[in-house]
Amino acid sequence: LDIANATYAFATCKLFLGQYAEARKAFEDFIAKSPDHPNIASAQFRAGETSYLMGDLDKAQSSLKLFLEKSPADHPQRDSALVYAGDIAIRQEKPDAAIELYQKAIAAYPNGRLTTRAVFGLGRSFSLKARHKEALEQFQKLQTIGGAEWNDRSLVEPMKPPLRRIAALCQLLPTDNRPPLRRGEGDGGTRLVPLRRFCR
Repeated sequence: LDIANATYAFATCKLFLGQYAEARKAFEDFIAKSPDHPNIASAQFRAGETSYLMGDLDKAQSSLKLFLEKSPADHPQRDSALVYAGDIAIRQEKPDAAIELYQKAIAAYPNGRLTTRAVFGLGRSFSLKARHKEALEQFQKLQTIGGAEWNDRSLVEPMKPPLRRIAALCQLLPTDNRPPLRRGEGDGGTRLVPLRRFCR
């Protein structure tokens, strides 16, 4: 047990030092040699997390899937695992899978550590599926609750022009009291005549 605890502590230190390859190897060694250890579920999550941080999406996905299948419902890292899995699905161009994962994370952990990230990811996923009205609702929610994702200009700024257009098209947000403009008239053509076909 002492060797197992030392291996787990070593792997965790390597993770926090940003030495992800060494951390993953240590977590995998721990999983293989100590399958009945109380920290086995956390080690499975950390193995997936380190793979994700290394950009090894396929391995991260398989590790996180195994963790979600085997970990208890009240495990403190389940919310993070769902969000990471959603992020992976988006990067693998699987928005339907991402939507399901983000929705599970938000429903089960409304005040979780990564809830705002899940809301942002859900909005992106809806946008990729051309479900514009639902995308806008998520970004409005994120604007209300705040969080690192909304405050990160590198994430939010690219989304704002299309969101303004979607808002005008769907008539969900007040633009101002002026009549809607046709494409090319003022504001760089960003305010358009509402077209319901964009609001799925």
